[in-house]
Amino acid sequence: MDRELYGREAVLDDGGLVARLCGLTRHGGSRVAYEHGDDPPVTVFTGGRGTGKTALLKEVRNRYRGYTPLALLDCAHVEPPADHGPGWTPLTGALSELAVQFSPKVLGARPVRFPRLSLGLVAVAAIGWSREDDERARRDLQRLGPLLATVDATRGAAAHWVGKVLAKLAATFAETAAPLAGVLAEATVETVLEEVFGRMQRSAEGWYGNYRNAGGRGKAGLQQLANDFEQGGRRRGEAEAFLVGALTEDLFHAYTGLRRGTRVGRPLLLLDNAHEPLGRQLVEPILRARAAEGRRDRLVVLAASRVRDHEALRQATRTRLPETAHRAPCPRGTSVGSGILAVELTPLSPAQTRAAFDRYDPAGRTPAALAPAVHRLTGGRPL
Repeated sequence: MDRELYGREAVLDDGGLVARLCGLTRHGGSRVAYEHGDDPPVTVFTGGRGTGKTALLKEVRNRYRGYTPLALLDCAHVEPPADHGPGWTPLTGALSELAVQFSPKVLGARPVRFPRLSLGLVAVAAIGWSREDDERARRDLQRLGPLLATVDATRGAAAHWVGKVLAKLAATFAETAAPLAGVLAEATVETVLEEVFGRMQRSAEGWYGNYRNAGGRGKAGLQQLANDFEQGGRRRGEAEAFLVGALTEDLFHAYTGLRRGTRVGRPLLLLDNAHEPLGRQLVEPILRARAAEGRRDRLVVLAASRVRDHEALRQATRTRLPETAHRAPCPRGTSVGSGILAVELTPLSPAQTRAAFDRYDPAGRTPAALAPAVHRLTGGRPL
């Protein structure tokens, strides 16, 4: 059932902002012309507590789930798994979770597969493993099972490939007393490719030939990725940004090579609390690839930020929610941040605050003065 949003519905109307960005009306009812062609802006809804940002993102999810691939992530609450290895960070954990959410079959289209992202996360998971710690390696690999199941639901979810990876690692440790992260990554990747990837081996591995110092060689790129990830600092940031690119590349390929009309609309990435560091780690690589490389990834990013004046929004095009009902121009400049459309959620009116009370108190038991008082005390932000 659709949720009452008290004035925020305009963004979800059949001709509203979300429909014009993703090309579909709610519940996949019909197609809508793309307002921004093949280069949609990253849309950030801004406003303090109580403005309904989270409710808005959840309602987008509710209305479009099952009709276009989508994922919703709270950037403030990505919980680390127990006793994880050094290959887990909030960013790698978030990417794995997002891919699993994006993957399910939607109306008229097959599930989305994530071979490139899976391979990269397998490579970085291997860093820090030791001969004496095969149980941690087993747990790290098993946690990647749901992600690898997006590549092959039968082989990815099966446990036998984990045992084969561990056997390969044992042989690697026997040959080298203290193997480097890149060597461990290569041993792990080789086995996973053989056991899970099937015909997607070449395209998944080949994509990493674009990584720095790889020279077009996928295996070399994966080794370098693992080494950079282990190094930390700026190099880890580069590796993580490349993994974000792997996610968007896998999504892009889900929309190419299919017969016309099989997949409509665009995928939706919904990020709550995007003002947190994780939000920037996810969004900035997408913006940079669009600005610097001209990448057209077809991904619609809708984010929520409690910090209206966040430094990442300095070059954004700013507008207010009511102004986006029919069009929302976002002229591009040369800066990365010019690819952001910042939409301020305006306060509720006194009548909308009253309607919120009436919805939950249809019998009118609350004092008549309560709704006006709440509106006054919250500045129209009671949600």
